[in-house]
Amino acid sequence: IVEIRLDAIQFVVDMRRPVAMQADGIGIWQNILEFVVKLAVIANAFLIAFTSDIIPQIFYRYHHHGTSDLELYVNYTLAQLPSGCNYSTAHVPSGQCSYRGYRDTN
Repeated sequence: IVEIRLDAIQFVVDMRRPVAMQADGIGIWQNILEFVVKLAVIANAFLIAFTSDIIPQIFYRYHHHGTSDLELYVNYTLAQLPSGCNYSTAHVPSGQCSYRGYRDTN
């Protein structure tokens, strides 16, 4: 019983939460948080730009004088299989098979 009482006194008296003191700010953490926020904005911008079609669409509009026709843009982004390819095109009505990608016609 004495040990329990001594432990109780130790918890109540010796292990108290420290008295809070008011600070002017969060110190160096302010600079660290500002850096992390700026880095996150840049990383998200690159993520959106390189995983979506924003950059190819802007290039297409610039290269084709402001044309914003979606069908023309889709045809611009599709590449045709070469005619000497061994791929069976019997199920394709036009005989040409397109895939997403950029390829020279040569």
